[in-house]
Amino acid sequence: MALINPQTGRFISIGGRVHKQLIASGILPMAEAFEDERVLSDSDSEDTIKRVNKKLPLHIQAVKGRGKYKGTTVRRNMPQNWSGLTEDSSDCEGEEEDY
Repeated sequence: MALINPQTGRFISIGGRVHKQLIASGILPMAEAFEDERVLSDSDSEDTIKRVNKKLPLHIQAVKGRGKYKGTTVRRNMPQNWSGLTEDSSDCEGEEEDY
């Protein structure tokens, strides 16, 4: 989502550097708190990570936050696991396709 910078007339990203500067200088009103999409939980305990991982799709994993995300659980995109898909389709052994 984007807003228009009242000083320049250009588009700016919500939560970006320029957006935060305009709020701090008082040019833009303080909107609702910006929520980072990567943060899944405010706790980084192992139990929380396991519980959140059960609810996520296969290509997304919950991990402990590092850096500015320290103390939180954040999401991480994982590469698609194609080997798991071929094992699941092993019940079709008798069917072979001709190409």
